Amino acid sequence: MYFYSWSTDKIIRIIILLIIMFITLIGNSYIIYELFYHHRHRTRLHLFILNLAIGDLTICLCTMTSELFLLIFDQQCILGNFSCKLTLYIQFVSLALTTLFDVAMA
Repeated sequence: MYFYSWSTDKIIRIIILLIIMFITLIGNSYIIYELFYHHRHRTRLHLFILNLAIGDLTICLCTMTSELFLLIFDQQCILGNFSCKLTLYIQFVSLALTTLFDVAMA
């Protein structure tokens, strides 16, 4: 892997992805903390917001992390075939479960 051969476009994409991941992690973690530790928030709306925050957090951790690895390591799966298939499965399941739970609550 040659870091000096990266294009400017690739570096900008990696930086933007890291910024989005950081904001997503901080924001959704704060929302989960506030809704989980303050007992006055026990309505259906707060449960819906909590589910959205957990869903965003899992999608951020699964999808954006694998996208970052693919950008850095030039479309190669460095963790092995099983790990790549498991990551893809977790991405689809987390997105589907979040969407279906939100539809069921609405």
